[in-house]
Amino acid sequence: MVENYYYGIDWTNPKIVRKILLVYEDVLNDLNEIEDQWNRDNNKPWLKKLTKFLLRDGYAFDNRKISKVGEVASFDDLQNATDLLDKNHFQEYIERIKKSILEDPSLAIGSTKELVEATLKTILNKLNIDFDKDDDVPKLLKTVQKALELVPDEVDDTKKGADIIKILRNHPLIGFSLFFG
Repeated sequence: MVENYYYGIDWTNPKIVRKILLVYEDVLNDLNEIEDQWNRDNNKPWLKKLTKFLLRDGYAFDNRKISKVGEVASFDDLQNATDLLDKNHFQEYIERIKKSILEDPSLAIGSTKELVEATLKTILNKLNIDFDKDDDVPKLLKTVQKALELVPDEVDDTKKGADIIKILRNHPLIGFSLFFG
């Protein structure tokens, strides 16, 4: 039955693949968290084997999460990965960026900035958070980070994922906000 299910899956659709990976993630976490020593020892080979298969397919299981290893997201992946963004609205930006990368890099950079700004405003609108329509990217980014509790210096060390959030201090997007600031 599982093989028949797998056969019917569109493995090119990142949203569907992500759902399956979340199930795998739960299974790996369950195998990893068994309290009974005897069962934990018996599950170690399975855990090792499953993580090896994931790695073979370009995924890593680390810190209780499955993530893609060494791949930069494509425009198609970004377009298909979320329901938060209105794809029709953002399609104009994406097409402009794709067409201008080689022919007009300045236009590509400007369009990317507009796309980031539109994305940040969409997130704030979806969260029903007020902002000034004239806010620039750095201000919008700070508002989104605060709303999503992703401000590195304000994250409680006991909060799940705090170590990852604190990495944002040195993340390129933070530098991006300084660049446009």
